Order: sequence, then structure tokens, then C-alpha cells
Amino acid sequence: MRPTKILIRALRETAHKLRNGAQYCWSHADSCNCGQLAQTILNMDGAALEKRLKAQGCMGSWTLSASRCERTGLDDGTVIAALCEVGMELGDFYRLEFCTGPHGVADDHKDPHAVAAWMDAQADELERRRVAERGAP
Repeated sequence: MRPTKILIRALRETAHKLRNGAQYCWSHADSCNCGQLAQTILNMDGAALEKRLKAQGCMGSWTLSASRCERTGLDDGTVIAALCEVGMELGDFYRLEFCTGPHGVADDHKDPHAVAAWMDAQADELERRRVAERGAP
């Protein structure tokens, strides 16, 4: 993940939504970990996201969709491209889907409260990197 203001804010906002009862289902692309973040970044609800993902042939695993993009290239206008524009990188979709990575692992990647804590930890780390890279808050 690149330490952009938009991504940091989206991670924090998504974590807040998850802690406060957002419709969550890890096995649904529109309301899982990646789907929740996509809803925040794209400012759309789960139904609208699901419709857009289906139209793009991206229903299923976010990791597999990102992997397909790595092999074939990132198509403009796709949900994955939109997330990459604000700071996600293709390898980040696996880390987000399973809440793993160098800056912490969630106790349960299917529990919205654990996912929220993981997202906050990622946002904190990105904020530290952003400040270090820019030398200012």
C-alpha cells in the first residue's frame, strides 16, 4: 500500500463502519474486507458495488481478480484500478482479503471487529510512512 491520504482516510472510515454494524460477509465480494474498502473509496453501497463487479466479471476472490490484472494488465475503469489509483497495489488485495502482512495479522480475518483493528493498524503504519517520506504531518 502506498501511503496516500485518501487510502489512510478510507481505511480508518471503513474500520469505523465495520465496528458500527456495516453489513459484512467475508464470502461476498461486495461486503468482505476488500468490498468494504471499495465501498468506502468508491462511495457506493454493497448493491451498487456488486452490480459493478458483476458487470466487470470480477465476482469471486479479490485476490484472483488482482492476480488476473497482474497477468493481463490493469483495465481503466475497473474497481481494482480505482483502488490502485488511491494507493492499493495488486499484492495488497491478498493481504486485505486475509488481513495479513508486515504490519500485523488479524486474529480472525472473517470477524469485522478484528478486520477493523487490522485496518486501523495499517492506516497507522501508512501515516507513519507518509510523515517519514514527506517530513511533515
